[in-house]
Amino acid sequence: MNRLIPLLLALVLASVASQTLAQEQDYPNVNELPVKQSMQGVYTLAARPSLQPVRLNAMHYWVLQLTDADNAAVSNARFKIDGGMPGHGHGLPTSPAIVPGDAPGEYVLRGLRFNMSGIWELRLEIDDGDRSDKLQLLFVVEDTTGN
Repeated sequence: MNRLIPLLLALVLASVASQTLAQEQDYPNVNELPVKQSMQGVYTLAARPSLQPVRLNAMHYWVLQLTDADNAAVSNARFKIDGGMPGHGHGLPTSPAIVPGDAPGEYVLRGLRFNMSGIWELRLEIDDGDRSDKLQLLFVVEDTTGN
């Protein structure tokens, strides 16, 4: 019986690891985020991390480009941001904020840090005064240090 326990434990861990890998393959890598449309199609968001590749525990920012359904830059938006690791049930380890950038429709998402590899999400509420919508980004952050 004592020999069976380590074997069963190894099988359970292998199963969990393979399920996690399969789930992570369903989402884009944080370094290759696709252009994403908001839930009601009001906005389109392109996001580009400043750090390539994004590394665990490294503070960084993202440059965002926000357009409307007519592909016009949206420059007067206000954002609420939330997120975390849905599979782990915890939020973001920092309190990021979005500020206007230098170009029309450009914003900078400052103060991001991911402390674990796995599936992360950012949830944005966007309001430009005339319209509002929500947007969810789901992506994988990997440990690029080889640890």
